[in-house]
Amino acid sequence: VKRLLDDLAGRYRVSAIDLAWTPGVEQVLADRVLHLPNVRQRERYVEEQVAASVRPHLDQPERPIRVRLTAPPSGIEAEVA
Repeated sequence: VKRLLDDLAGRYRVSAIDLAWTPGVEQVLADRVLHLPNVRQRERYVEEQVAASVRPHLDQPERPIRVRLTAPPSGIEAEVA
């Protein structure tokens, strides 16, 4: 999961979005993908969770923006720092 998050951070960086996350995010995502049968489905799940959290912040006019993912009990959330 860390490798995938690092890859996603690189892709977001192209759009001037600095993506960071707390250690709990890696653990939550790792736990959630354990039941998925193959690597591609795990990757897709992580990508979808990150995108759903980041998407509401993409309309910010000033760039670069720093988005930090956290893992409260309710799921993955993003905050703009």
